[in-house]
Amino acid sequence: MSTSAITAPLDVGAGAVTSTLTMAKNGSGTATFSGSDNPAIPSGSAVSTGPLTGTVAAGDSLEATSLKVVVFGITATCKATSAQTPGPFVF
Repeated sequence: MSTSAITAPLDVGAGAVTSTLTMAKNGSGTATFSGSDNPAIPSGSAVSTGPLTGTVAAGDSLEATSLKVVVFGITATCKATSAQTPGPFVF
């Protein structure tokens, strides 16, 4: 996943970005996907990360609610302000 809302202030080495994607699960719980498997990111480029790991069961309905990205110890949290389109994801 990549976000142009966050750009690398300096060159970022591979595996240096930590990300957590939180999704509403079946309308009542949450599912969390996380990882730090980013490619090397040149200064000024959009921050990208992934793949993220987590668990999904058959029948789960997931809708993104937030993404937390940590680069050089600085945390940026993006929160959904509207329903996911298209969505939700159903497995």
